[in-house]
Parts: sequence; structure tokens; C-alpha cells
Amino acid sequence: MRVAITEGLGTYWVLPRLLEFQKTNRYLTFELQETMEFTDVGRLQADISIQFQRPERPDLMAVQLGYLHNYPFASETYINAFGIPKGLSDAKFHRIVVQTSPLLEEGAA
Repeated sequence: MRVAITEGLGTYWVLPRLLEFQKTNRYLTFELQETMEFTDVGRLQADISIQFQRPERPDLMAVQLGYLHNYPFASETYINAFGIPKGLSDAKFHRIVVQTSPLLEEGAA
């Protein structure tokens, strides 16, 4: 079984559970592809692909597993130097890191 998944979910969600899964499914070969690139299940690049975008092909089964949550954070050094925004209108005066990826829609915050 080839499973394509983003690096964060693969490392922190799948890998810790993989040993127990392999004990239960001893005869199943499991290949984990951690990638931030789109993996096309229809072209057999993987058997299962966990990604942020729904595939455009109507012949593929797509199930929503959950939601992507974003939590703002700052280091203690940053907070000491610039403070904490009091609200969204105050956030424009702070430095914000924007994550970009081929799998994330632009502005998905």
C-alpha cells in the first residue's frame, strides 16, 4: 500500500501509529511518501493520498478527514520586542510568516 501524505501529517500523525498498524497487518507492505507535491491516485502514483485539495476527477473517491487549523504564535523574544497584537486590526503592524505550498490554496489562513 502506497500512501502519500504531507510531511507534517506523515511525521507527526502516521509514523507514530505505523508500528502498531504493521503488527496488525503483518502481510501488508506499507510505503509512506511524505511530499508537499500533488500525488495523482488516478495515475497510480499512490493508493491513498491525504492532501488539502479535493481531486478534480469524478471517478476517485474523496472523503474529508478534518480541517486545517492555523494558530498564530510568537517567540518570547519577539513578544518582548514588539508585544502581542490586541486584535486583528493590530496584526497589520506585526511580522507574519506566510506558508506557501503547492497543496495549499493561496491565502489559506
